[in-house]
Parts: sequence; C-alpha cells; structure tokens
Amino acid sequence: MNQNNEEKFLNIVYLTLTSKNITFLPDIILRCFNLNTLDLTNNEISSLSIEIENLSKLKVLGLGFNKFKILPNEISKLVNLICLDLSNNEIHSISQFCNLPNLKRLYLQYNKFTEISSNIKNFNNLIDLDLSNNEIHSISQ
Repeated sequence: MNQNNEEKFLNIVYLTLTSKNITFLPDIILRCFNLNTLDLTNNEISSLSIEIENLSKLKVLGLGFNKFKILPNEISKLVNLICLDLSNNEIHSISQFCNLPNLKRLYLQYNKFTEISSNIKNFNNLIDLDLSNNEIHSISQ
C-alpha cells in the first residue's frame, strides 16, 4: 500500500471484515483511530491486542462467531461503545468489559456462561442483553 492509500485507509470510519478466516487483527487496523464501527464477525480470531484501546471512537464492535475465551482488560477503555457483539464464542466472564458506560446492546448468546455475575449491574445504560443458549445455573448478588 503506498503512503497516500495508507493515509486514506487510516481515516476510515466503518470497516467490515466478516467471514474472511482472519486469525488476528492486523496492526494497521489498530491505527485507524477514526473507526466507529468494526465488524469482524465469523472469523477465527481468538485474541485481541491490548492496543485495541487505541480505537477509542468505536461505537460498534462485532466479534461474534470467533474463538474468544477472554478479552483484554483494555476493552474496558472503549468508553464510546454502544453495541458489543460477542455471540458464539467461548467467553465465560464479563469482568473485562463491565465498565463501559455507554453500552446499550450486549450480545453474549452461545458462550460458556454458567452464572450471571453481579457485575451486570454496572451496565447502567444497557437496554438489550442477550445471554440465551448459555448454561446459566445461578445469578450472583
């Protein structure tokens, strides 16, 4: 990519890379500081770089149908997130992202949750929460 094209790419605000068999998030994407939507649904990604925090303007993050078991704590620094889709992964805890003040939609269906953590009360603006098709046995208080 020549420098002019790279500069244009780095200024994008919407990026979808669904169903591309991606196994990791390329570094150049972590330098797209103006991104407000990043959709990586239906890939083979199992981890995110801590540099995900650089995408501070993100409002929508689609990570469904991947191979995540945990997310970096830096995900909690994406304070502008409104929608987070983590459906169809292998996640069992929400502690890494329970401090997202603007989050309204959280999709966690088809994961590995066995209980609903008391951390769920930290989502003050949440209006849509999907925890279906998990093996939830208890609700923490």
